[in-house]
Amino acid sequence: MIEQPTSHPDPAQLEAARRRIQDFLAELKSLAKTETDQKQFLNQLLARTLETTAASGAIIWQHDAEHGLKKLAELGSTISEMELQPGDFESHERVVLTAISKTQGITFEPNTRAAGDSSLVNATPYLLLIHPLGELVAGRRYAIELFQRPDINEAARTGYLRFLNEVGEVFLGWCARSELRKRQADDEKSQRVLAFIRDVHGSLNPREISYIAANDGRTIFDCDRMSVLSFNSRRTRALAVSGQDDIDNRSNVIQKQQRLASLVCRGGQTLWLAGQSETLPRGLQRAVDDYQNEAHARTLAIIPLFPASHSDAETEAATDTSDRVGEPIGAMVLEWFTLDVPRHERRYELDVVADNLARALYNAQSHHSIFLLPLWKLIGKWKWLVRARTLPRTVTALVAILVLAALLVFYPYPFDVRVDGQLQPVDQHNVYANVDGVIKNVLIHHGQEVAQGELLLELENDDLELKLASAKGQLAEIDQDIRTTEAAALMTNDSGDREGTDEAEMRLERLRQRQDSLRRDVELLNQMAEKLKIYSPIDGTVVSWDPQRQLSDRPVSRQDLVLVIADVGSQWEMELYIPERKYGHVQRADDQPEITFFAVTDPQHKFRGKISSMEGHASEHQSFGTSVRAVAEFDQDTAPELYVGAAVTAKIHCGTSSVGYAWFHELLEFVQSRLLF
Repeated sequence: MIEQPTSHPDPAQLEAARRRIQDFLAELKSLAKTETDQKQFLNQLLARTLETTAASGAIIWQHDAEHGLKKLAELGSTISEMELQPGDFESHERVVLTAISKTQGITFEPNTRAAGDSSLVNATPYLLLIHPLGELVAGRRYAIELFQRPDINEAARTGYLRFLNEVGEVFLGWCARSELRKRQADDEKSQRVLAFIRDVHGSLNPREISYIAANDGRTIFDCDRMSVLSFNSRRTRALAVSGQDDIDNRSNVIQKQQRLASLVCRGGQTLWLAGQSETLPRGLQRAVDDYQNEAHARTLAIIPLFPASHSDAETEAATDTSDRVGEPIGAMVLEWFTLDVPRHERRYELDVVADNLARALYNAQSHHSIFLLPLWKLIGKWKWLVRARTLPRTVTALVAILVLAALLVFYPYPFDVRVDGQLQPVDQHNVYANVDGVIKNVLIHHGQEVAQGELLLELENDDLELKLASAKGQLAEIDQDIRTTEAAALMTNDSGDREGTDEAEMRLERLRQRQDSLRRDVELLNQMAEKLKIYSPIDGTVVSWDPQRQLSDRPVSRQDLVLVIADVGSQWEMELYIPERKYGHVQRADDQPEITFFAVTDPQHKFRGKISSMEGHASEHQSFGTSVRAVAEFDQDTAPELYVGAAVTAKIHCGTSSVGYAWFHELLEFVQSRLLF
């Protein structure tokens, strides 16, 4: 620190102080050349100034026409910590304004008024040394103020002012470089904005425009994630998310983002949220909280995109997206994972990006909404087709197309209907359960030949057995009661007790009636017990697959299908199942149309047959859907290998039609039934 001399300063001390000042200025100049932010640089500058001058405090002031006088930085004991009268602060600011407008530094004695101006007062106990720092840009001036102890001589004051002048030059140099860096950053951001505008207007594909906007906009706003969504008054759909080539619209994050953006678009106001959402309406707050729980964004901005209306002067003149009118066509969502995101610094970029993105999306959507757009584009290239070099090819292509169209419309061609079916023996019986029960004994196996009346299965029914045992027990008791009553009747008859004899005979009559009823019950239960045994209805072969495993211990109900017995040596037939949509073609053919078919057992050879009968209505058939059942005959001597249920594919010959209809009738029927109807 500089020691103030009392009479004659020591030359060694002066030289040491001069070196300290030069070292400080050199360090300060080196610091000013770095990209240090304003707060850090000014704090270092003031701290070194106080250390060098041994002052109590220092302030750097800035004055311009827009903001007036304000402090850029202060350190140490200044007017902010002094107990002054309210008017003294205004007087101090007038002191600074007076000094900042001059070209040389000035001093103000403590607790005194400036000479020649009674309104300027230094109400502080410090000697004020104020040195103007000049003008950096038009209308913006700076000054540095030093709060020094008053007991210093005139030479020291002059030295301090020169020192402040040197500090001011370093400060102005740093300000100039900082302003240059700021302008360069602004120029780079402007170039990015211009490139963004050029790119989004360079395409008419909404998804491509959204992809460009999401990725380029993320660098413009320096956000962690940016999304672009479309809105059509009913729902919002995500078009692009920065850093992602594809979007899964079924994911929780996208679903909740779409729900939140839809609410904001319906409101038509920009949503800028930093931190909590307690101040929002309840429905919007719930949507925001749900989305933030998934996306983890601390700062969130959702800007509705309004289409430009060339006939609406107010819309064209609006400078903020929140001032737009009408219904938005989409929204852009900006997300930061931090809270310190100043909104006012990004307002211009937000407006420019939102406006141009809305225009580009609106133009792309309008372009793609043109009716038969691909056809108009093709027609727009007609001149290329009639040029001298391409005219022969064009004529040849047109002639070929006309000839092909004539062939498709007028040339007759066999018209066939393709259906599926299966081979079945004519003599085939389904075996059903006669009563409820559980299959206990399976006495046959797949492919076994059985005779008519042969026992196939045995069932058990615990309830039936219990009823039969109970009925037999009751019948035995009745028989015993009858014998006892008959003996009693004989005894009363021998004793001449006429009344006792009549009573015994009446009781005996009731017991015999009960006996007859129980015998009928036992007989009926025996018949039902006999039905627990299932016999073969015909001589044939068991065609059901693996009955031992499929039926053992299986509970069945009455009329449940349990087995299929077929006489594979008898006549065979083909069951065809004609879908409803094809039944009309077959019905318009001959009474017994011919067929060509092949079986899966011999797919390399085709066989012929003829439909012998056909149902008059459609019904549901397992594995074939709703269809009409038809039966076809074929020559078994030349037929493929026969086995029950062998799948076949047949073509039913339904006469002739044009080539185009024969080839494309299914497509035409689909268009007529699903699109034109």
